[in-house]
Amino acid sequence: MSSPTDFVTALYGAILGSKAASGGAQAGTTTYVSLEWPGLPVDPRQYGNIWASDNPAGSPEALEAFSDLVDSVPALSPLYEPVGISLSQIYALMLQATVHPGPVADAFATAQASFAGLVRGSLENPAAQYHPSVPAPRTWCDPSGEAQWTTVSIGPDNPPPPPPPPALREILAHPALMQWHVTQTPVERPVLAGRPVVRPMAATAAPTPTANVNATRLKIAALRPNLANLAIERPVTTMPPAALTRLQALRVGLQPMLAIKVAPTPAVPSPVAPTPPVQGQPVTTSRLKATFKFLRVEIKRPWVNTTLLHLPGWSIDGIAAGAISSGKTDNNPGMLPLLPIAFIAVKDINISGSWSDSDRQAAGAALASGTTASFGPFTLSANGSPAGTFNASSLVVPGIQIIAWICNVMPLLPPG
Repeated sequence: MSSPTDFVTALYGAILGSKAASGGAQAGTTTYVSLEWPGLPVDPRQYGNIWASDNPAGSPEALEAFSDLVDSVPALSPLYEPVGISLSQIYALMLQATVHPGPVADAFATAQASFAGLVRGSLENPAAQYHPSVPAPRTWCDPSGEAQWTTVSIGPDNPPPPPPPPALREILAHPALMQWHVTQTPVERPVLAGRPVVRPMAATAAPTPTANVNATRLKIAALRPNLANLAIERPVTTMPPAALTRLQALRVGLQPMLAIKVAPTPAVPSPVAPTPPVQGQPVTTSRLKATFKFLRVEIKRPWVNTTLLHLPGWSIDGIAAGAISSGKTDNNPGMLPLLPIAFIAVKDINISGSWSDSDRQAAGAALASGTTASFGPFTLSANGSPAGTFNASSLVVPGIQIIAWICNVMPLLPPG
């Protein structure tokens, strides 16, 4: 593409404009795209061969890992930012609603029975339990699922892809996004100021059915290079004191069902030769082009009854109407503004172009051991483990990365 901004805009346009990524829109819902920037590397050994009803010989460890991955609740922000509360905690709180006798109360009773029945013991912590979520397709990171991935080519010699939604184009045009970031230590990534809204994607028919960095949601902060030159305004999650008290009570009263799992302390890596930091260096390479594969992975949560989210006539003692979600798409500081329903994964990324000297140097630094590094939307190294290679003409990142989350904006919760 003629510029780095054109390149990244074409990349997301090719993905989000495809029927294979847009999926089917549920009636009465608004879809919101939150970008995982830079990408979150996924280790197939951690999530592959997942246990499922049609795969009873699969890995229960993979089922728990995937359930942990998708249990975080994101803020209403164009760049993925967890609010710090799990979906299972908020849903458990909603199931304690006050409901008058009748059909709505019957629906809540059914949901409570399902939530209590669909629970599994944690393999990481014998004193804890979790609610399982499963991917669709189940073989998204297994070799047997290779045919389900869509191959895309973008570049100056390819037909232009459809543009991404207008608000997303505005975000991608921000000059601080398409840059190199290389650091010696993990740093936290801020969020773009103003939290612009990514408008709904068009509803279409449902899709037809290496060197990787091991990462879980508990470790994501270590994979996000700092975009310090962005205007920073973190999403503020307004949690009424009564709601905080109720959540704290859940953590005690529902133990071990909602026990919080703590990641083990990572081993201290061996000393490595220092790599000069490259923070916020603009990409100057021209005529960028790329080939890659992508897949939309649906998130199935059999323990969540989404019908409850749209029913009137229920409330939660001590929690004001709209405290969980205001129902708005431009400002929603509640505890559950978005419900992730799918994510976009990419792999086999091959980027070429007329590389400038500064970009060649940055690529070498990014793939040096002991760094945390990214090139625009792609993570190149995390926790000292390189995820790609550079041979002076092509930047190759073979492993799977999550680069976007597809979410439903929640309605007014509680409704009153």
